[in-house]
Amino acid sequence: MEKITFDIEIAMPMSSVYEIMTTLGGLRSWYSRDITGDPKKGGELKLGFGEEQATHVAVSDYRKNKMLKWTVLRSTFSTNPVDFPTDIRIDLSESGGRGTLVKFNQSGWSEITEFYRINGYQWEKALQSLKLVCETGRGEPLTHSVATSRKATGWFPVS
Repeated sequence: MEKITFDIEIAMPMSSVYEIMTTLGGLRSWYSRDITGDPKKGGELKLGFGEEQATHVAVSDYRKNKMLKWTVLRSTFSTNPVDFPTDIRIDLSESGGRGTLVKFNQSGWSEITEFYRINGYQWEKALQSLKLVCETGRGEPLTHSVATSRKATGWFPVS
């Protein structure tokens, strides 16, 4: 199975990072300004990128200030059935007194596809934006042009 993984250290307490990652206002500050739906367990989110582009995720599980899990149900970026569903799991832990370690993992692809590559690039940019919003108050939410890019570097180092 193919997967995308990133680790990122953020100079902010876990409870604050968790809040930014699990509320509509928080998600809009770093991921995409066009997010609608229910961020609670059992809910569904529409992660929009312009008028016609969106990815739909189910909020599968979470543990307050520790972990969240989404299931990617469908996306306008792919019609390939091997791209769905995939699972996103984000674990939070203390980072040596310097803040929060965010461990991101998206898994479930049986092969590397174009959607896999797009996701790698999207998540790298999104996690950089999460770090920015947490540490400076100003994120860089994804736009249509970022969301449709096919560039991916494949890793994000812990600072």
